[in-house]
Amino acid sequence: PCGLFCLYCWCMQYLGGKKSIAKELAAVLQSFRVEGAPFYDVFCGSCAVVAEMDGVRFANDGNAALINMFEAWRAGWRPPQDVSFEDHARLRIAQDPTDPVTAFVAHACSYGGMWFSTYARDRKNGRNFAATGARSLERTLSKCADVTFTALDYRALTPQRGVLIYCDPPYDGTTGYAGMPKFDTAEFWQVAARWAETCTVLVSEYVAPSGWRGVWTRPVRKSRLAGQRVERLFARC
Repeated sequence: PCGLFCLYCWCMQYLGGKKSIAKELAAVLQSFRVEGAPFYDVFCGSCAVVAEMDGVRFANDGNAALINMFEAWRAGWRPPQDVSFEDHARLRIAQDPTDPVTAFVAHACSYGGMWFSTYARDRKNGRNFAATGARSLERTLSKCADVTFTALDYRALTPQRGVLIYCDPPYDGTTGYAGMPKFDTAEFWQVAARWAETCTVLVSEYVAPSGWRGVWTRPVRKSRLAGQRVERLFARC
């Protein structure tokens, strides 16, 4: 959710993914959690954060294809270890949201983790992005056996009173997601403020409107081209 480039680390590529800071971020989130309260990741993305939380967990994302892939993995499907340029092009044209391979290739085998951007290849080091993404998916989803997944527009969610809600929305002024409507940041903050009346709500963003306070910051290097950014976490005042 945070921008054009994501970190090429030991993870399935995902635009704006939090893999590199997931454990640290989860510890901060946990410190705001009332004992026994369920945890709700509203924009779960690659599940890097929810995988590091414990207790009762819910994970939602508006990308139904992504959620279908997670559910397919839990049902026994496993991603391919090798994806060719031709495979990428074919799946990009078909874009079947019910096919777990489609969602996997769209992120793990696309430049920057952006949904079906150009085919990811590493001519210098010969890196196999599909195999790396498959290993990452295995590590992450093996920690999510009891997570309840949903694929809903965040505005349709009705969290129960007292839950801990974490939001990592598309950041204001940054690249959104192909095939998804333009994200209305102002509307999101209104919804988040409404949730905060009965729940603990924490939001990852670069900036927040009045009524929200910064509770955590973390410098993160996104890529050689994008340089360093400062991740921030906000809570309702």
